[in-house]
Amino acid sequence: MVDNCTFNECVDGISSEYSIFTFGLQSGVHNSIFSSCNNGIVSRNSNHSIKANYFNHNQTGILSHAGSNLNLSVEAFNVLNNDINNLAFMDSEPYISAIQLVKGHNDFYHQNRENPVNDFSFDTFYYDFPLHGDPTIDANANWFEDERVVFNSPSYAEFVKIDCYDPDPNSTSYSGSNRLITALDFEKQSMYDQAISAFKTIIDDPLESEKIICASAIDGVYRLSQAITDSTWVLLDYLDAKVIQYSIDNPHLSSLLKDYYAKTLIINKDFQNAIDLIQMRIDNPVSEIDSLRAVLDLEIVLQLAAMEELKKPITTKYTQYKYPTIQVFNSKHKENWAKLYTLMAQGGNDVLIPIPSVPVVSSNYPNPFNPSTTIEFSVPVKANTRLAIYNLKGQKVKDILNTELECGQHKAVWDGRDKNGRIVSSGIYFIKLVSGGKSSIRKAMLMK
Repeated sequence: MVDNCTFNECVDGISSEYSIFTFGLQSGVHNSIFSSCNNGIVSRNSNHSIKANYFNHNQTGILSHAGSNLNLSVEAFNVLNNDINNLAFMDSEPYISAIQLVKGHNDFYHQNRENPVNDFSFDTFYYDFPLHGDPTIDANANWFEDERVVFNSPSYAEFVKIDCYDPDPNSTSYSGSNRLITALDFEKQSMYDQAISAFKTIIDDPLESEKIICASAIDGVYRLSQAITDSTWVLLDYLDAKVIQYSIDNPHLSSLLKDYYAKTLIINKDFQNAIDLIQMRIDNPVSEIDSLRAVLDLEIVLQLAAMEELKKPITTKYTQYKYPTIQVFNSKHKENWAKLYTLMAQGGNDVLIPIPSVPVVSSNYPNPFNPSTTIEFSVPVKANTRLAIYNLKGQKVKDILNTELECGQHKAVWDGRDKNGRIVSSGIYFIKLVSGGKSSIRKAMLMK
């Protein structure tokens, strides 16, 4: 838990990733100040309570990535007074980045500018997401300056529901109620059995109007599961049943439930089953972006397993993500984060990636790889372009392509075979790009 801290002029004040909640150790950020940062809080696949914080003149107050489920509800009393975005969302199929705001009494400032700060900034993944559920955020009972909510695009207004504004900053009055608010009020009063029962009622059989709060109810069941008195209650069994229930009618909710299932396995120190579950996403990716997100998750779980005192043996087919030291983990994990941002930028309609002035092999993933790797490269002008693989002796193994390409970003796949179709041996290889008389080389490692 972070409490009474100050983050000033940071790139990211707090970066939270794949958080594991243990009841009794409150997982949250409370009573802290975030000032003049690029992002106050960055969250990916995390679930924290965010309460009584002051976000002042950051570029973005809170940046929520896919899989996050942050709780700013029921008297959270955060102040968001930022320069570009108060809340921003970066998403990818099959997830959305949920946020809980209802009855939060958070204050959203616009700085009285002609071009005010965005209260909600969504990306194109959120807007184009093929939802079977409802992605709407219930933001009732929060204060918005000038009694208006500002979006980065008017087309995103449909994703936020507000029927009742707080009349003033620091307001505490709200007469509305629903089953989620009832459950949250039970939790606030430490009536955990009643709270979890109310959360489960929503998940088991949601009313049409409650589909927008199912993610919040799932988070409630997860964080309270160790506080209830029913000794027969098994969270893993419940989550498994709900994954099956929603797999057809609401795949994005089923995916969220799978994430909570994996986190529960980790709480139980069952790292192997958590690893197996995450590997399934890498084996059968819904999208390239989600495959890389699963790699980030796998890196974290493998590192957590390595840090566990009992050191139970684990196995993974993706041994390239099992790092020998925390320093190597930090370096490789940072590289994969950079790849994720690049992929998301390439998929967005409103973000342009600059083309380098010379041909560049920007990345290959996975690396190390087995059996294939995707090579990303760019050429600055239309020209005949050759992409080839060489071994350590400088001998050409295979031409991947040799053709005229347009200016821009490109991708190609090497399947780990030579020009005769034979699988090459493990080791280091070089990817060489030649275009317009200039070249770029990148190292790749095949591991079997």
